[in-house]
Amino acid sequence: MSNTLFRVLFFASFIFIGSCTKGKGGITPAREGNCKKTGSLESNVDILVLPWGKDDALRPRAPRLSYSPEGEELSCRPNQPDLRDIEGVEGLKVISKLLLEKEEQEQEENQEGNQRAGRDEPVNVTVQGGWIKLAFFINNANTGVDKNYILRIDRLEIHGNGNCEREGQPPCVFHRTISSGCGLPFLYLLPPCSSVNYKPLESDPLQNMTVYVDNIPVIDASVLPERENRLPGGATLILPKYEITVLFIGGFLLETGQTIKPFRKRIRFNSTRRQAF
Repeated sequence: MSNTLFRVLFFASFIFIGSCTKGKGGITPAREGNCKKTGSLESNVDILVLPWGKDDALRPRAPRLSYSPEGEELSCRPNQPDLRDIEGVEGLKVISKLLLEKEEQEQEENQEGNQRAGRDEPVNVTVQGGWIKLAFFINNANTGVDKNYILRIDRLEIHGNGNCEREGQPPCVFHRTISSGCGLPFLYLLPPCSSVNYKPLESDPLQNMTVYVDNIPVIDASVLPERENRLPGGATLILPKYEITVLFIGGFLLETGQTIKPFRKRIRFNSTRRQAF
């Protein structure tokens, strides 16, 4: 995708978000004109990556590859989520009740589950090596008329190809699976005709998850004697540019929680340009 097209899509997504009204639970109901009664259920779902810039600001640029030689702890949610927070979201009352009953049953079977951290504490993950953090704008434009097509996303399959050949190195490739909801039993849960409006510093349980992908291959010559470093310009660390594909996997549910159709949608984007240190 060209940078120009990426910028257009990025700003278009925020124009769309800005035209909506804030709803319960922090999810954003779409205007009636943005809901779709025609086409396949998958075609009525739009997904865009929201790239990070400097100091955790969202900017119209490609996501940035970072590097941590040792394990680094980062927050994927600013607060511990609770399924009770989504009971008041229109269209999710039954599903939230079913999920809450399942969670309570699992906690009874496993006493450790009752020792959850405080609600005001963040949910942390550890990253190491090359890593990238991602957020997504997701719009479930299925109208919900006659049947409420709730979108549940349970897994992300992430694949990346780096441009390491230009450095005279073997191809850099990675494949990761994200199946943890960072404290929730799903990644994303969207009622019909609604969107995820990502706000990383708010405690909303449906939209503020940050996705981290780590152990991404980089070119590290710091362990080599200087005479053996053949990287251009004598660099010791190169973070290559990656072409990244993300496959979203889940299903469309009725209000009762019954899955009526699987969901699969793929998006592609690039990380920032090559960086040498």
